[in-house]
Amino acid sequence: LREHLRAPETEKVYQDFTKVEPKTIEAAKEELRLIERDIEATQANMARIKAQVESGKLTDPDLAQTANQSYDAANQQLKQFESRKKILQQVNRASETSETLKDIERDIEATQANMARIKAQVESGKLTNPDLAQAANDSYTAAKQELKRLEERRAATEQIAQEDNDRRTYRQLMRDVDEAWNEVVFPEEYPRLVYLFISSVTLARVSPNYCTIRIEWKDPTWDTDEGLFFKGPSASPKWEPEEIATLEEHYPTASWGELAKLLPRRSRRAMHDYYRHRKMVDPRKVPGEPLLKDEEGAIPYNICLEDWKVMQEYNISVEMWKNFEGAVLIKWSRRCY
Repeated sequence: LREHLRAPETEKVYQDFTKVEPKTIEAAKEELRLIERDIEATQANMARIKAQVESGKLTDPDLAQTANQSYDAANQQLKQFESRKKILQQVNRASETSETLKDIERDIEATQANMARIKAQVESGKLTNPDLAQAANDSYTAAKQELKRLEERRAATEQIAQEDNDRRTYRQLMRDVDEAWNEVVFPEEYPRLVYLFISSVTLARVSPNYCTIRIEWKDPTWDTDEGLFFKGPSASPKWEPEEIATLEEHYPTASWGELAKLLPRRSRRAMHDYYRHRKMVDPRKVPGEPLLKDEEGAIPYNICLEDWKVMQEYNISVEMWKNFEGAVLIKWSRRCY
């Protein structure tokens, strides 16, 4: 979390936010309207440049280069506009929460006054008519239920406002203390930080030993982060009946390359260990010759095809893989503006 927030682009977003916050709500709303207009104009400009390039009419290299530069500049400007838009939306949301609280307080006071009025009528003894007494009773009951609903809504809105305030406080603390973060924020605060800043965390396995993690942030200016992890050593997954059938049919005669495609989640070592653990004779074992060894240009014997594909995609060398100890972050990509 700290590393994410210390990123230069996020630091700038924070500085922009502190500049915007003191403005009046009306000014923030007007700026938001202008930003949305600028976003539309920039998107239209990018579409126009793209159409020119795709038309094939820009045959002159200088014109094509200029169009390319213009598109890149517009794209950068669009990102800045969208970042500013999110900040202004945040300001407006905070103001809307404040206005909502005022409205709820007003409605609570009105409901309490209505209940007091009904109660005074009943206590005065003037409601001698049974129908009027029943109507007063029904009105009081309805008002009491409405008061309960309003108080629950007030509590929920106050919680939202408090969480927004806590996030601002932590953001400022992160910016102020920088490297001293671990010295001023203690582990017992981490659950609160997770609750305040993280909307959801999604894990997805992409191969037996690698998985992705996706973090959705509650702060609208942070968007989404994604990472690839080596999940660390663990027990091999149980052999499925279909895998066993494939192994027993093809293992004795198929090449290692063919077996890798047939059993992409199993390494050569895993195939060998299937027989060894069951005290069965390995059909490929030749007396006096090592069965498990790396071959030139082949997948290493203790890496399965699915893991190997991930390693190739992310430039993870066998040497790096051998040095992995426990869970390791391979790549982290930030999708915030």
